[in-house]
This record gives sequence, structure tokens and C-alpha cells, in this order.
Amino acid sequence: MFEDVTSAGSAVAGLPAPDTKVMMPSRPPSTLLLFTQSYPFDVAIEGTFLDPELPYLREAFDRVIVIPATCEGSRTRPPDGIEVDESLARYLSSHANRLGLVMRASVSRIARSDLTERPALLTRRTTMSRLAITAGKAELTRVWVERMLAREGLRTSSCVAYTFWCEATTAGLGLVKRDRPDVVVVSRAHGADLYADRYAPPYLPGRRFTLQQLDRLLPDSDRGVEYVTKRYPWFARRCEVARLGVADPGFLARPSDSGHFVLASCSRMVPIKRLDLILRTLDLAARGSPDIQFEWHHFGDGPLRASLEAQALDLLGANAAARFHGYPSRDGLFEFYRTHPVDVFLNTSLSEGTPVAVMEAISCGIPVIATAVGGNPEIVSAQDGSLVDPNAEPSAIAAEVMAMIERPELTLAKRIGSRRVWGDKYDAARNYADFAHLLVDLRAAS
Repeated sequence: MFEDVTSAGSAVAGLPAPDTKVMMPSRPPSTLLLFTQSYPFDVAIEGTFLDPELPYLREAFDRVIVIPATCEGSRTRPPDGIEVDESLARYLSSHANRLGLVMRASVSRIARSDLTERPALLTRRTTMSRLAITAGKAELTRVWVERMLAREGLRTSSCVAYTFWCEATTAGLGLVKRDRPDVVVVSRAHGADLYADRYAPPYLPGRRFTLQQLDRLLPDSDRGVEYVTKRYPWFARRCEVARLGVADPGFLARPSDSGHFVLASCSRMVPIKRLDLILRTLDLAARGSPDIQFEWHHFGDGPLRASLEAQALDLLGANAAARFHGYPSRDGLFEFYRTHPVDVFLNTSLSEGTPVAVMEAISCGIPVIATAVGGNPEIVSAQDGSLVDPNAEPSAIAAEVMAMIERPELTLAKRIGSRRVWGDKYDAARNYADFAHLLVDLRAAS
């Protein structure tokens, strides 16, 4: 493609005469294909990060097309200028039956690669099933992407394919890149899509094949980078941290008045989050300080909610209360932080990526007590809270709570430190601008 450029130069020294039209190559429109699990649908809860990131991506690319793998949940409205293509979700839904996935996996390069590398997989029904699902969905994704590129008239030399999770969709884009090496393929990685040891046996289907094709893998924590590069040293130059972030809420949460202490947490109510530790911590702290009124506010929902509510009624005494709020909107959560005192945020997970709920808490100047797992040690330190052993007993966590009550000057310093850590590491405005620039640079360099 070319465009006409009219020169006002003279005809001397080999320059074109006035009004001569010079044919100059134009830059083909740049397109970002953003593959999500469900966004703009809310079942995968990706909007917390993607809503603030998308304006930066839209600024960096001529077109941004969001492509969810499923359309479950309520549909939210993306920022202005963002296109949404739901046809991949429909295609996967209509073709991803178990037999069809197995048939596609049987001829997939991804399955062949894994079975060559780890033939013992053949002896494990669970791992073979996971491999078949991943490889089958990857093959479906490859077919859909090829058709989509033709339908939209997109040139892969001007495209960046970015997956929010490093899963089957990313493997499918790896298959596309095998045949179209000029497309740039980049993936973030968080928790279950990053740490193989979350599974028994520890195995992520198609991981080596996928990494071989990726231009960049971008874990959201230093620990994630270390985890990948230790297992795949040859990939180290293409693996770097890309932190997520939360926007400035525009206020600081306030501490409780004397005689009160408020704990907060936010997560799904599932076993890995170990919310029973918070309940028992609350009980121990309240029993040890009968003159203080304790409150625990949990935001989130899940299968353990009914049992935790019942345990709270049975366990807690008169000076302790647990309130379960379900999932509010992000605005609803921040409205609570703005209008209610919050003294500490607790995260007692057995495993984590880099939890957004902790980022949100420190953005409001709330100190954090957290287990030393996943990305937590990169957020939480003596500067803004305290880390506890992943296998800490409730008594150890309660001791950290009591230290905050007994040393208010130290707690005030941690509140200031929380806000500082957010500004240094998890400010969405800086992190997402840097990420958009990285994608543009990768496209330009390829």
C-alpha cells in the first residue's frame, strides 16, 4: 500500500520539483488481538485488570480486538474504541466435545511434542486427559485464528496476539506462529497457568511447545519469572516480569477508633484461600483482648460460604463479628474502604499468583498480613505489613494482629508504607503504559 505525498521542495540537487507526487510506503494498520478467558463477560473476573489496561493498548494500536474463549456471565462494557469478537467462544462451544478434542489431539504437534518429551504421560489417565483437552482446544483455536485473519483481511506482519492467560489458547497461537512466524505472540501468566506444581502430578500440557513459539512470556511477579527460567533456562531471555496494577483510588482508608479493630479480606471462598484461618485468628485475638471490639469483613463468595457463616456463629464471642458481603463491584469494594475504618487486610492463601485484592488494599494505605506464598513476598514486607509462614497457625497470625494493636506508631508507619509500595510497584497508570510500549517494541523489532 502507498500514499501520495506532495513535496514543496525544488528540482535542484536531485530533489523533486514542486507539486511532484512522491510515492511513500505507508505503515500497515497495527492490530492487537487480545485473547481472554471471558472478558468482557465477567465469569473469569478479568475486568479488574483489563478495564484500566485497555485504554493504553488502544492508544498504542490502531485496532484492539478482544476475543473471549467463553461468553458466560454478565457482559460488561469495554472502554470506548475496543472491538469484541465473540465468534471464538461460539466455535469452541460447538466443537469442543470430548470425542472431538481427543480426535484433534491425536494429530496435534502439541501432543506429539509432550509425549516425546515425557512418554510416561501415557500411563496417567488424568494427565492424558488434560493433554487431550489442551491440544484439542489449541487445534480448534488455530483453525479459528486462520479463518479470522482471512475474514478480517489482517496481515500477521502487523499483528500482535496477546493472551491474558498462558493456556490452550496460547498453545493454539503457537501453532499459528509455526506457520506464520511474522506474527508476534505474547502471553501473561499468573498462577494456575504458570505453576505446574499446583497439579498432581505437576504438569502443564504443551508448555515446552508453547514457550518455543512465544516471543515473550510475562509473569506478573519476579517469583514467576524465576520459576519459569529455572525449569527452562533456554527461555530466560524471553521471560520477564510485567506487573499488573490497580488505579489510584483517590483516598486513603482510615484506622479504627480506640477500642475497635477491623480486619478485611477479599477472595473466593474456596479451600486454597484458607479463610478458616482468619476466622480462628479473629477468635483468638478477641479472646485475648476482651476490651476490644473486633470485626472481620470478607468480600467474595464461593462454595464454603455457608459453612464459614455457620462456624462464625458457633465460634465467635460477644466482642467479635464476621460479616460476609459476597462479591461487590470494584467500586463497591472501594466505597467500603472509603467509608469504613480498616486496620489490616489478611491473605491466608496456601498458593497465590499476585493477588489483586492485596494491591487494592495497599493502594488505599491498608497494611497487610499475608502468607509468604506466590507473589505475596513481593508486595508485603515489614514496610507495609508482615509475612507469616505458609503453614502458620492461627496463634501466629493473631500475634501479628495484636502487635499492630499494641504498637500504633508502627502500624501508622505501615499504613504509609503500604501506599508507597503501591506507588513504586503496582500503579496501573505506569505499569500498563510500560506494557503497551513493550508490545509495540516487540512488533517493531520482529
